[in-house]
Amino acid sequence: MLLIRILKKQKYLSKTTLFRPVLILWLCFLPPSLGQSREPCPCPAVPFDAMVPSKYEIIFCGKVMQLKKLNENLNTVVFEVKELYKGNVTQNWEVHFNPDDPCAVSFNPGEEWLMFLNYYQNNNSKLNWCSHSRKYYRAKTDDPYWISSGWEYDDVKSFLKKNLGTYRVLQNVGSEAKNRNLVPNRWEFFIYLLASAGGMFLIYYFTKKYL
Repeated sequence: MLLIRILKKQKYLSKTTLFRPVLILWLCFLPPSLGQSREPCPCPAVPFDAMVPSKYEIIFCGKVMQLKKLNENLNTVVFEVKELYKGNVTQNWEVHFNPDDPCAVSFNPGEEWLMFLNYYQNNNSKLNWCSHSRKYYRAKTDDPYWISSGWEYDDVKSFLKKNLGTYRVLQNVGSEAKNRNLVPNRWEFFIYLLASAGGMFLIYYFTKKYL
């Protein structure tokens, strides 16, 4: 091995050193994948033009709120939708993604992203890493999308606002379900009971009087 020859040259593997047996054991149990380069991303350059929005069902600008594990192959990132340009989504929208994809990048809470998505289920999406989705970078020279397409992040946002407009997001399903399942307290129940009794009395009174 090249590493061993280099260490011999530097006298780290001399017979008199105690480092030799420790190093040999470490090399024997070295994971095969250690030092191997990651598979290159196969995504082609994705230029941006006026036809891009028509390829997606959902387009929004959002902030990363949290990450969670969905299953062995997929993770989920939850976005707080700040501006909706296309589609019907709730305020907190879940996007599933493969973290082991060769084109994957990390999501971190607080980051702003422009997301170009299609529906995976009625209440979530699945990210295609070769899509036009992109993260906001303070320095455009750090933005790989700008390097490949020439479109700055804010320029794309301005284009979407001008050509698609912005739309209201839907109320979170969880909040709706929670409100539907609220149980009235004792005083509310008493007021509802009195109102119902009063309604019944009025119906009975007018029925007797006019029928």
